[in-house]
Amino acid sequence: MSVDHGDFTQLPGHDIVSAGLSDLAAGRDTPNALLVAVAAPRLRSDGIPLPDQLPANAKDRLWELLLAESGDDAHRRYNALIGRILSFAAAYEMLQTAQTARQMRRSADAARVRAFMGQLAAGSRTEAT
Repeated sequence: MSVDHGDFTQLPGHDIVSAGLSDLAAGRDTPNALLVAVAAPRLRSDGIPLPDQLPANAKDRLWELLLAESGDDAHRRYNALIGRILSFAAAYEMLQTAQTARQMRRSADAARVRAFMGQLAAGSRTEAT
């Protein structure tokens, strides 16, 4: 099942993922793009569409970019970004699970209604004979 990607805005870290996806599509090497590339296996397994071609060595390139931008603060920023994308992925998985559960309940409810209607129809045929 695929989750409505409009729900991204309700999830922690959606800004990183949205910006990262845009940057990847535009071919820009930004921290957000590289972070999405680092998390690509998990995001793909959750059903999030990603470009086929992702930056090579994204983890190393992310670290180098953060080090160039932040110097001594690079380690803190790196850990914070990894934490945010992991929060996004966990929240997305929860959303996906909740949507699947709702869909399953609807299907089960529909099946129960069909069975009940079938029983009513069978009962009315029995009474008619």
